[in-house]
Amino acid sequence: MSENFYLKCISENKQIVIDQCDGNETIGYAVGLFSYISSNFEDWGADEKGQSTEKTPVKVYEIKNDVFYSQIFSEPNTDVAKSCLTQHQICSFVDRHRNWLRPDGYSTFFLFMSKGNCFITGMSFGANYKLEVFLCQFKNANTLDVQRYDRIVVPRLD
Repeated sequence: MSENFYLKCISENKQIVIDQCDGNETIGYAVGLFSYISSNFEDWGADEKGQSTEKTPVKVYEIKNDVFYSQIFSEPNTDVAKSCLTQHQICSFVDRHRNWLRPDGYSTFFLFMSKGNCFITGMSFGANYKLEVFLCQFKNANTLDVQRYDRIVVPRLD
């Protein structure tokens, strides 16, 4: 397993692939996937459709230590932009690989770009195992909100 200070790869020996996406789906409008969607997607202009993508292998990491949001995405890839997925890819992952989302009140985080800004979206299971999604701006992600046992999903670059 891949070991880092903040992250432990829990999918190292698994082939997790996000199917090809046309880029037309956004998280803010994916009401079929989520029981709650933060209004910040619209308020902050994080509702831009993305580009089409080919099949994309990803890694899932579990967070080992309390950490700042901005640190978790720079550990697997020092170029943070390489940790980004499109919103359509994130929706596809949630739909097809839901079993990799962290249960038990913890969150799973993804990084994406919209209108030239970088955002972190987090998902957690609420009441009746319904999935809720929230959003924060990467540039303002200097608070220690990420807890041990949360997860992140990033493109596999190796």
